[in-house]
Amino acid sequence: MNLNIGLGSVPFTNARANLSSIVDALVRNEKPAIAINRKNKEEVLVLKKETQKFLLAAYRLKAEIHQELDSSYTLSLDLIDIAENGTSLEDALQSVVVELKVYAADYADRLPLFINAPNRQGHLPFVMRVLLADSDSEIKGFIDVANAS
Repeated sequence: MNLNIGLGSVPFTNARANLSSIVDALVRNEKPAIAINRKNKEEVLVLKKETQKFLLAAYRLKAEIHQELDSSYTLSLDLIDIAENGTSLEDALQSVVVELKVYAADYADRLPLFINAPNRQGHLPFVMRVLLADSDSEIKGFIDVANAS
């Protein structure tokens, strides 16, 4: 069944009945996105994971390095208010990744709260990058680390 959906919209009933065809349109035919609407009020966009990662690739986090008097390192992500300390730079970075994953899970669990908070709504693209990441290494890959001035 050819749904001819590309960037178009599919009624929820048709999407439910033709889920396999919709997934095929996304994966095999490389359709970029499919919008599914319900009762002409709510609309959901369905994308391949790789497409979503591509769309979010420009969102990078900047971490500042602070070397402490005890020779430990503190990394701070001012944009997301996360700061972690470690005995080495790598330890501090790994701690930041762990905290990002905890924060992203909490953000997703309480999305209506965070998405409506002026100081947190801008975090969504970064949260999505963390949630879509396949490994800690991938998360580390979008954190730019620089010495604090």
